[in-house]
Amino acid sequence: MVSGHLATYETIGRTIVERFESLTPALQAVAGCISQNPNDIAILNLSELSKRYKIPASNFVRFAKTLGFAGFADLQRIYHSRLVDIIPSFEDRLDRFERELTHSVSPSRGLAGLIREDYRLLSELDVAAVETTCARMAQIVKQSKRVFIVSAARFFPVSFFLNFALVYFGMNVTLLDNQGFMARKYAQTFDKDGSLIVFSFNYYHRDVLSLAEIAGQRKMKILAITDFEISPFSKIADECLYLPGMGDNFRVSISPVFVIAQHFVNQIASALGRTPQNT
Repeated sequence: MVSGHLATYETIGRTIVERFESLTPALQAVAGCISQNPNDIAILNLSELSKRYKIPASNFVRFAKTLGFAGFADLQRIYHSRLVDIIPSFEDRLDRFERELTHSVSPSRGLAGLIREDYRLLSELDVAAVETTCARMAQIVKQSKRVFIVSAARFFPVSFFLNFALVYFGMNVTLLDNQGFMARKYAQTFDKDGSLIVFSFNYYHRDVLSLAEIAGQRKMKILAITDFEISPFSKIADECLYLPGMGDNFRVSISPVFVIAQHFVNQIASALGRTPQNT
C-alpha cells in the first residue's frame, strides 16, 4: 500500500516535480504524460495509454512502483477519484467546507494562520523571475488587439479583478465567465492578434483547459498563472507564472493569487505608460 503522503492527486504532483530530475529519461516521459494528461490517466487502460502516447505499458508500471505504489492501478485509482471530484456538486462542496472548518484552527488563531501561510507561499517565490515573466506578459497584453480572461470556481474573482483593471485602462477585453454557456461562442473570435489570460490551479478545470487549447489552435498568445511546471497549461502557454500551493481547498487563501494579479496589473499599466496619476 502506498504511503499516506502520496494518497492524493496534489501530493503525487508535488512528488513528481521533486523527483523529476532524478528519473531516467524513460520515466521522465511517463511523468510528463501523467502530469499533462490527468484525465486520460484516470480513464484509459494501460494498452490505450501506451498506444496513444507511444510509451511502453511497462514504463507506466515501473513509474508507479518508483512512487511506492504496488502497481499502476493503485496510482490510476487516485486519478480516477480526482476526475470524479473535479466539479463536485454544491452539496459536496458545502459538506467539504464544513469538514474543513471543523478541523481548522480556532477562530482566534485562524486569521493569523492564513496570514502566515500567505506569507510563506509568497516568500518562497523567485521574485526576480516572477517580475521578469510578468513584464514579458504585460508587453504581450499591450500588443494584443483583444484580450480574453478566463478562470473558474473560487479563482473567478481574480479574473474579474483583472478584467476590471483592463477595462479601466481602455483595453478591448472580454471576461469569459460562461454566462448562458457562451464561452465557446466567444472562443470562435480567437485569433493570432489576441491573447488569453488564464488563472488555473489544481484541480485544473476542464472547461478552462478546453478554452486554452482552442486559443492555442488559433495561434493566440496564452498567458497562464498556474501552480507547477507540470501543469497542463505549461505545454500550451507562451508564458507561465507559477504559484504553488493553491489547490482546491477552501482553507487555503487565494490572496497570493490576487497579489500576483495586482503586480501583473501594475506591469500592464507601466507598459501602457500609465501612472497612478493618469489612470
